[in-house]
Amino acid sequence: MKKIVSLVVVMFMIVALFSACGQGDTTDSKAATNETSSQTSNDSKDTSTDKEKSDSGKESLADQIFKGIEPLAKPTDLNFGLLSDSQHGFVCYFIDQIGGYDKVGITPKFNIFGNGPVMVEAVSSNGWDCGTYGVGGTLAGSVGYGALVLGAATRDNCIWIFASNDSDIVKAGKVTKDSPELYGTAEAWKGTEVYLPTGTTMHYALAKGLDKLGLTTNDVKMTHMDVPSVNTALLAGKGEAGGLWSNFVFSKKINEKYTPVIKAADVGANMITVLTANAKSYADEVKRAAIDKWVEMYYAVIDWLYDDNGTLNQENLSFFVEKYLEWDEANGIMATPEDIISMIKESPYFTLEETYDTFNKTVDTEDGKMSELEFMDYDVLKFFISCGNYKPDSVGKLLNKTHIPDVVNKLYDLKHK
Repeated sequence: MKKIVSLVVVMFMIVALFSACGQGDTTDSKAATNETSSQTSNDSKDTSTDKEKSDSGKESLADQIFKGIEPLAKPTDLNFGLLSDSQHGFVCYFIDQIGGYDKVGITPKFNIFGNGPVMVEAVSSNGWDCGTYGVGGTLAGSVGYGALVLGAATRDNCIWIFASNDSDIVKAGKVTKDSPELYGTAEAWKGTEVYLPTGTTMHYALAKGLDKLGLTTNDVKMTHMDVPSVNTALLAGKGEAGGLWSNFVFSKKINEKYTPVIKAADVGANMITVLTANAKSYADEVKRAAIDKWVEMYYAVIDWLYDDNGTLNQENLSFFVEKYLEWDEANGIMATPEDIISMIKESPYFTLEETYDTFNKTVDTEDGKMSELEFMDYDVLKFFISCGNYKPDSVGKLLNKTHIPDVVNKLYDLKHK
């Protein structure tokens, strides 16, 4: 296995760019916010057992999963941009752990970031060639830098806002009929300070939840903070409310003190995570071939993880989770197998076939016809435009050939010919 090169990327984000609907939404709305991304700095875990099988003539796991996938004509280095503890990003690391990249001639380097918009800031310096992120990254990347969307990774359902068990929000209970898991009344929510990464999917989920109560983000006090920092604050008993995602939401320690009061899917915040490529990297013929190969391998892993009937293969899931825990540990994140399994069930991965459908089924909107995949990003963008975070012409930029179906369509045709 290749060593994961240690790198610390310090990003300064202007919080005002991502603050919602007005200047009073965050405590730091006029100040620059330090965003620090951390990169895994330990050696890749030992997968000698898998390699020994290959050396002994037996079929290795990589041989099984990537059977029929041809190596690149030219070995290529790829820099991956991934979010810490992200379900969608872990697949990229898993491929490395089982020796997948070795088989096709890709030398990977993994750069880990706190959230999508921070990861996007590294595009201008060519900090990554490809990777995965959520809608927050997609909007900032596609609108601001022309970053490309090559496919769907996961449903983004594990985006929850928590409130202290002794808060008025929790005490008010669940009172909204069309969102049965939403806690609190308008009165209980007004003035509440919420820790969360603004300008991201978490921001959108909060807005959708508050809208159910007749409120906007102007009615609460948003404090910008990346998710690992929110997790640390809540564990320390600091903060009235905070937003968590990924397997952070299943932490027993968090759920002992806090209650999930807004769940993205419950309030109609239907979002996905995606496979993305730096447009500059994708314009390079050699890099593009390697990135397309990575996309092919990504969906091969998902095929292996699920049975033909769409259910998780329990034996394969067990090994997948084992490696996920190693990745979390390498990034200083504590999780249990139960946390990760719950997350995967709550936010299923997209198969190649499902991704093909999202690219090829269309939706009619006031801005014209678009693919279902584009629409899921478009709907969130319209929200941020209404808040003044993006200009109206951002819609044109998002829909200007940033969602590229070519590689998914090609893979689908090869698989089903």
